[in-house]
Amino acid sequence: MLQGDLATTQVSRAVPTIGPNLLTKVQLCDRLGWTRPRLDRRLESDPHFPVARRGGTGKGRAWQFDFDDVKAHLDGAKLTPDESIDDDGIDPSNIAIDAQRDLNNTAREPFVDVREETARARRDLAQAALMEDKLRQSRGDLVEASDLKDAVSKMLMHLGKGLDALPEQVVSRLNLTAEHALTIRTLINHLRGSMVADLQRILQSND
Repeated sequence: MLQGDLATTQVSRAVPTIGPNLLTKVQLCDRLGWTRPRLDRRLESDPHFPVARRGGTGKGRAWQFDFDDVKAHLDGAKLTPDESIDDDGIDPSNIAIDAQRDLNNTAREPFVDVREETARARRDLAQAALMEDKLRQSRGDLVEASDLKDAVSKMLMHLGKGLDALPEQVVSRLNLTAEHALTIRTLINHLRGSMVADLQRILQSND
């Protein structure tokens, strides 16, 4: 009989006796929907947090809390900054605030049309090229197309007159016959036509 009483005493010492209105840390966290680290942080930061009995470390005396006192205390107190942070260090309230801030920033950003941006870029490039041409023209690097056409026309006129007289001059100097003069004129006219066509193609490409 003594051995049975001893076994009963050992079991009763291993399991702490908690009153009907008292809860352990695990039970309190379950009732509040808290995690254990959150409760520990609250105990460290809130000196007025109601504790029926403070426990020890390891397997010593268990903590005890009166749920009604804890609930009344929480209803009349605001959450501390440490308590409002989850176990992973993220403040849940900041998630909604950051999401709303991002939404507001997105709403304030102007809509950008890609086609409009492309057209503006082409216009800027054209204006930059025009300014560069004006600068090079002022330095003498470029000339007006109309001035170039006038110079080429005058050159062709003088060259044409010289080419027209060239066959007779060649025949006279080399003592050739009239048939030679006709052959020379045909060759000169062919070369002159090719030269005029090349010049017209160059001038048209610069318009």
